[in-house]
Amino acid sequence: MVSKASQLLSLPHNLQSLVIEGCESLVVHPDDLLDGLPILKEFKLINCPSLRSIP
Repeated sequence: MVSKASQLLSLPHNLQSLVIEGCESLVVHPDDLLDGLPILKEFKLINCPSLRSIP
C-alpha cells in the first residue's frame, strides 16, 4: 500500500498488488509508474481527489 507518499520515486519490480491511497496532490498518473511491473495483479486508487486522468 502507498499512503501519503509525496516523494515516491520507484516501485519494486516484484510487486503483485498496489494500492495508492490518500495522495491528495496526485494530479496525473505518471506514464511509467506501472512500467516494469510484469506480475502486478491488482491496482487500486483510493481517495486521490486531484487525480484527473489515467492513461
